[in-house]
Amino acid sequence: MHVIRCKRITVDITTQEVSIKMLKFTEKRLLNIQESFCISIAIAIGVIIYLVFKIEHGYWIPMTTSIMFLAADQGQGAFIKKTRDRVLGTITGALLGFLYVNIFMYANYHWGYMIPLLWFIGFYIYYVTSNYALLAVMITMFVPMLLAAFTSEPLGIGSTLFKRVVCTIIGVSIAIIAEYIIYRRAASTVLSMKKNTNDFFITLSKFIKMSSDHFIDKDAKPGLVIDDSILKCKNLNLLSNKVALKYKNMLQYFDGKTDSCSEELNLILQKIKTSEKFSPTYLFIRSLYVFSILADDLGSAVYRKNFEYKDFYIDDKRYLTEKIYK
Repeated sequence: MHVIRCKRITVDITTQEVSIKMLKFTEKRLLNIQESFCISIAIAIGVIIYLVFKIEHGYWIPMTTSIMFLAADQGQGAFIKKTRDRVLGTITGALLGFLYVNIFMYANYHWGYMIPLLWFIGFYIYYVTSNYALLAVMITMFVPMLLAAFTSEPLGIGSTLFKRVVCTIIGVSIAIIAEYIIYRRAASTVLSMKKNTNDFFITLSKFIKMSSDHFIDKDAKPGLVIDDSILKCKNLNLLSNKVALKYKNMLQYFDGKTDSCSEELNLILQKIKTSEKFSPTYLFIRSLYVFSILADDLGSAVYRKNFEYKDFYIDDKRYLTEKIYK
C-alpha cells in the first residue's frame, strides 16, 4: 500500500491498482505504435506507386492515403464512411473546379478574386456541419483553380477530373487495405468503448457512495435510522459500499460475475416492520436494492446477450425493470 500525502489530502493507491493502470497505459501505447506503423507503410506504398509508375498527378495517391488516416482514431466504422465521403467529395470538387475555371475564370480573370470568398463560404459550412465530403470538395476544387491562376494552358476534363479521381480511388484503397490487414486491432474502438463504459459506471458508483455519505451520519437523529441492530449506521455503510463496488466493477459482471448483494438487501427489506416502511432508512435501502437489481439485470443481459425485461418484487409487489428505467 502506497500512501501519498499532499497538504490535507490523502490518497491511497494499492499496488494492484498501479499495476492495472500501467498495463492499460502500456497497451494503449503499443496500439498507438502499431497504428503509426500501419500509417507509415500505407503512405510509403502510395509514394512507391507514384514514383515507380510515374503517374501524372500521382502525388494525389499518398496525399489521399494520409488524409484518410485522420479518421483512424475514430474507429473503422468512421474510416469507411470517410472513405466514401472522400471519393464523392473528390469527384464533386474536381467537377465544380473544372466548371468554375472554364465557365468563369477563362472568360474573365476577375472571377479568380472570388476564390477566397468561395473558400470562406465552403469552410464555414464545413465547420458548422462537420461534413467531411464538403471538406474533400473544397480541397479538390482548389487544385484546378490554383493551376488556372498560375498557368496559361487550358485545363481539360481529363487532367482535372479523371486522373485525380483515379488517384483518389487508389489512395483510399491503399488506406482501407492497410487499416484492415496491418494491426487491425489497433484502430478498433472496442478498448475506447470499454473505457468509456467503465468510466460511466465508476461515476455511478461515486454517486451512490456520495449519496450514502450524505444520508448516513454517525450523529443522526434517533428517528432517522430504524431501531434494529442490522440497520445501524455501520451496517448501512456496508450495504451502500457493496452496491457502489458493484457499479465500480461493472465490467466484471459483464463477463459473468455474480454476487448475493441483491438477495441480502431483499432479506433486510423483508425484516423491516410494516410501520417503519415509510422511514427514510427504509426508502434508502429500497433504493440501494433497486440499483443492485438493475446492475444484476444489465450484467446478466450483456453476458448472456439476451436483453429482456425481468420482474422483481418489493413488498410482494411486482415490478418490471422497464418501469424503473422510465
